[in-house]
Amino acid sequence: MKIRPINGFIRSVAVFIAGRISGISLCPFGIYTDFPDDPVIVNHEKIHWRQQVEMLVIPFYLWYITEYLIKRLTRNKGDAYRAISFEREAYTRQDAMDYLQTRKPYSWTRYISGPSA
Repeated sequence: MKIRPINGFIRSVAVFIAGRISGISLCPFGIYTDFPDDPVIVNHEKIHWRQQVEMLVIPFYLWYITEYLIKRLTRNKGDAYRAISFEREAYTRQDAMDYLQTRKPYSWTRYISGPSA
């Protein structure tokens, strides 16, 4: 995985879904961020990278978009984005720099339902 700066096209697509962004993982192309030296942002995106790999990429994107659209029925854009199970896992664990060494496969499924779901 390569860490690269966010380009205009990627930013436009991401802003449409989530609003302002500081990073995005697009497996297999790399991690794109405005802050490549920020370990929390990079760790957040590496968690997404792992999620994408374990779901074989295309199913990850289909699930992500479907979950977003369902949540968007009852939430604004930002809240729907933050309530996606993949995002909930990444935001909850982004400060734990050793998380990927101990993370079990499909850990994001624990975040499908719950208080913020």
